[in-house]
Amino acid sequence: MPTQPPEHPRDPCAPDEPNVPDTAERLQLALDTGAIVGTWVWDVAADHFSADDRFARTFGLSAKVCAQGLPLEEAMASVHPQDRPRVEAAVFETLGNGGHYRCEYRVLQSDGSYRWIEANGHVEFDA
Repeated sequence: MPTQPPEHPRDPCAPDEPNVPDTAERLQLALDTGAIVGTWVWDVAADHFSADDRFARTFGLSAKVCAQGLPLEEAMASVHPQDRPRVEAAVFETLGNGGHYRCEYRVLQSDGSYRWIEANGHVEFDA
């Protein structure tokens, strides 16, 4: 007599497939809720760091300059001096190993206060 495989209960946290938003929609939702303080891309070889308006506001930079691109050193100028060595070490460790980057640090705000952020990224090597 054939037996049926045991049924596994459906994960109640898993979304139904037809309702899973695409990546762009999920990113936009996260941006709209303030969960993401900006998006950026860094061409390491050219030291060309470009970012969106949200990133510019968070880091106290010109949106126009961020859109055109700037050296990483300028983008990191607003990182708290006590956090900077740790942030730089995390960046260079990720560059050496590839994969994901994650670091929490403080960023100087326009009112002179510091705000904690969590930066996440992913290193992609050219083929």
